[in-house]
Amino acid sequence: MLTIQCGSGHKYEPEFNPPDESFPKERWNKEVLIPKGDFIFGTDSPVLEDDGEEPARECRITRDYYMDAYEVTNSEFWIFVQKTGYKTDAENFGNSYVFDLCLPKEVLESADQMGDDLLAPEGEFRANYWQGEFPDEDGGGDGFPLTTAPVDAFGAQNEFGLFNMIGNVWEWTGDRFARYHTHEPKNDPSGSPRGTERVKKGGSFLSDTEHSYRIRNAARHHNSPDSSTNDMGFRCVRETKKPNTFKKTM
Repeated sequence: MLTIQCGSGHKYEPEFNPPDESFPKERWNKEVLIPKGDFIFGTDSPVLEDDGEEPARECRITRDYYMDAYEVTNSEFWIFVQKTGYKTDAENFGNSYVFDLCLPKEVLESADQMGDDLLAPEGEFRANYWQGEFPDEDGGGDGFPLTTAPVDAFGAQNEFGLFNMIGNVWEWTGDRFARYHTHEPKNDPSGSPRGTERVKKGGSFLSDTEHSYRIRNAARHHNSPDSSTNDMGFRCVRETKKPNTFKKTM
């Protein structure tokens, strides 16, 4: 469950000079109501056991919540930075991880630190992921080789109307990672209190179906909270108002 909080206000003052005409002057992402209810956490058929995919167990979300239909776009994040003066960890550290094939030649030469299934039913791509021989060549059959796609480039991936839950960019969650999740509570699980890394979900445009097959709902991976790469992002989630509580007074 994503728990990154961005507040309920979705309007920004159009007082900035955006880099180009493609940048909107206000946030255009829309919220989708996700009703409380039961869901299956994990799988009994793990592909990557070290990621803590198993076992499948029934869990429950006890309150309705809102989730953005789309991942936060570059333009929306730019507006947020202009509004708040926020500095990313990558800016503070002075570096970030970027897959080498995604870089222009001149940038790559100056770098000093180097490091199908149901995804295309009937030949129609439903997600942005790697096609080809990883990590040497991305065939780009989905139309976006070695790059993210616009958040609305593909159709919704579930009945709630959410886009890019699989592929495009990894999405941070608020859950703390632990190899085993069976000790977590059934209601509103949020990861191990002893975990130091955060769970990320969904895979990215650099994920393929032959190697680290993490572009699956049951898949989960983890990174330290200060990690940054060119294939990680997030979407905003907020809770509905909590029920009122009353104290009986004499």
